Amino acid sequence: MSARPKEFIRRHYVTRGKSHVLFALLLTLLSLPSCRNFGNFWETPEDKEGNVGKTYIVTYSGNVQDSGVPPMDLSNYPAGAVVTVLGNTGSLVKSGFTFTGWNTQSDGLGTDYAGGGTFILGSSNITLYAKWTNLPTYTVTYSGNSQTSGMSPTDSNNYLTGATVTVLNNTGSLVKTGFTFAGWNTLANGLGTDYAGGATFPIGATNVTLYAKWAPTYTVTYSGNSQTSGTPPVDAGNYIQTASVTVLGNTGSLAKTGFAFSGWNTLANGLGTDYAGGATFPMGAANVTLYAKWIPTYTVTYSGNGNDGGSPPIDAGNYITAATVTVLNNTGSLTKTGFSFTGWNTLSNGLGTDYTGGATFGMGGANITLYAKWTVLPTFTVTYSGNANTGGTPPVDGTNYLTAATVTVMGNTGTLIKTGFAFAGWNTLANGLGTDYAPGATFGMGVSNVTLYAKWVMPSVYVATTGGVSISTDGGTSFMNKTTAQGLGSNTVNGVFASGSNIYAATNAGLSVSTDGGTTFSNKTTAQGLGSNTVKGVWAVGGTLYVATFGGLSISTDNGATFVNKTTANGLGNNGLYGVFAVGSNVYAATAGGFSISTDNGLNYSNKTTVQGIGSNTVNGASADGSIIYAANQGGVSFSTDGGASFITKTTAQGLGSNSVNGAVAVGANIYAATSAGLSISTDGGVSFSNKTTAQGLGANYQYGIYVSSGIIYAATQTGLSISTNGGTSFMNKTTAQGLGSNTTNGVYAFP
Repeated sequence: MSARPKEFIRRHYVTRGKSHVLFALLLTLLSLPSCRNFGNFWETPEDKEGNVGKTYIVTYSGNVQDSGVPPMDLSNYPAGAVVTVLGNTGSLVKSGFTFTGWNTQSDGLGTDYAGGGTFILGSSNITLYAKWTNLPTYTVTYSGNSQTSGMSPTDSNNYLTGATVTVLNNTGSLVKTGFTFAGWNTLANGLGTDYAGGATFPIGATNVTLYAKWAPTYTVTYSGNSQTSGTPPVDAGNYIQTASVTVLGNTGSLAKTGFAFSGWNTLANGLGTDYAGGATFPMGAANVTLYAKWIPTYTVTYSGNGNDGGSPPIDAGNYITAATVTVLNNTGSLTKTGFSFTGWNTLSNGLGTDYTGGATFGMGGANITLYAKWTVLPTFTVTYSGNANTGGTPPVDGTNYLTAATVTVMGNTGTLIKTGFAFAGWNTLANGLGTDYAPGATFGMGVSNVTLYAKWVMPSVYVATTGGVSISTDGGTSFMNKTTAQGLGSNTVNGVFASGSNIYAATNAGLSVSTDGGTTFSNKTTAQGLGSNTVKGVWAVGGTLYVATFGGLSISTDNGATFVNKTTANGLGNNGLYGVFAVGSNVYAATAGGFSISTDNGLNYSNKTTVQGIGSNTVNGASADGSIIYAANQGGVSFSTDGGASFITKTTAQGLGSNSVNGAVAVGANIYAATSAGLSISTDGGVSFSNKTTAQGLGANYQYGIYVSSGIIYAATQTGLSISTNGGTSFMNKTTAQGLGSNTTNGVYAFP
């Protein structure tokens, strides 16, 4: 049997999985010798060449297209198969060309095939190439159309028919004198089609020329119209007929004395058409001049009308007739003693028309002056009462105060005293149950006279004795004594200080601190950092304690919980201290080797000795009043007015009872020196002293300490605490009979 029928049978039956009885019969017949020539009918050239079963493909090429994709034929064709040519289904495009079918060669010189055509495939693969045919292109040319300067833009593109042309702007700055560029036109006379820069149009099948379109222009000129200052604005625009002109504002600050600028007018006399800045009008067929329009103005002046403080406000406005004037407030804080400002009036005598700040009125045809209107105010006085004083005089305040005026409370300038009491300021009620005022305090005056009464209180007195610390809350009439039973370190107390409910007792066995008014004490020793348990004196400023010990000056900022001790290493004259005083950041230490001064809260010291004028290097006490420093020493009482740079010493030559001075304090020009032979008092700043002794009622002539508070003198003597309420003329001596722990009193403190 020949190959052709075998292959045919194989392809059409066996490979398709079919079976049939006829097929078997046909196969038997074809195998007979008499049927072999019939079998040659099925034999093909491919069978003879051995290509039975081979297939071929058809490939499409875009042939350098710009976009799109060539179609794909996914079939496998046997030789001799009929192939149907595909169309341009992938939208192949090539700029400047048109697709005209397919060709068997890339140069188009092979066989052409159109989409949908057919051909018989041979015995090899085949590629069909897109066939491209050139399209005609056209240009766009720009003409300046008789311009006087500038250059026409150039469009170098070549456009296919139907392509979109974007019209160029006047990039070459074409200009024609007296005209404005108005875009482009397809005709030189402007009667064709108009195009603006950026517009688009589709090109046809011919070249295009676009001509510059020129329209005549006109100007707008501004005139100051007899202005006295400023310059008229300049409009540099060139407007074509019907173009919208926006009127300029008064940008050059035109002004005319006595007139207000009221916009523009087409006539100098203002009888033409008015235009405000920002208004618009259509340009006509001629140049336009706009004249400043001026109308008369008037002023408003404010007068203080006899004021003795402040200045009247200034209204810089210029008002036209009927314009609204807003009245100014008293912005310059006009004042007139004894009067209240109540607005403005058109007459200085206040009989014209009243206006308050913020009110309005219409301006007339003349300038106007508004006068401050003043109304007499009631005034009130402040009177000071001694409130049963036994000495001195109350101060006098001669001021008459308006309501709400600030009153500054006066001090006890007349040295008011009341026997057995301390001056504690002023109160609005005689019984002291009103409002308290300290000297220097302020308050606002009300609507009635005020009387301030001296406030008298029984001072609290604290006495350091050799039998404990004795406390009086009735000015020294009676005492309660505190001892080691209440926690004192020792009953020998060398000095005492109090602040509120805190009491500090300098004992021979530590510093004893009470925070409950003396009910109990907690004793501080070297365990808490004291330089020594022998404590000679104590002072407190704010929350800082300064403690004079026989081992240095100990400082605590936590109310005695811990101490930092300062010694000669920090500049002290000697580690043995007899007393200490502090005010602000200044600390003064009385040592066995000089008077040591610190200006940095006790960190470092500068020691002063006889070299600087101190009477003796053994200094027993320290104090200060204002800028004057006092050092009580074994050679007198020394004081310095230059921060300790130099001292002047006062001795028995100036009236001291003895040159051995154990303590000294000062209140103003009064100086009090506790000597071993009396209490010496100076009322002239230390020029001279008057010595007080047992003849004036002192318990003993030997004085250990001195303190003065609210005009009351407290002298710690060898045999009691002596108190004077009359400046030292006489004393009342307090002893153990009044509750003192011992008649030997080493120091005293009182407040107020």
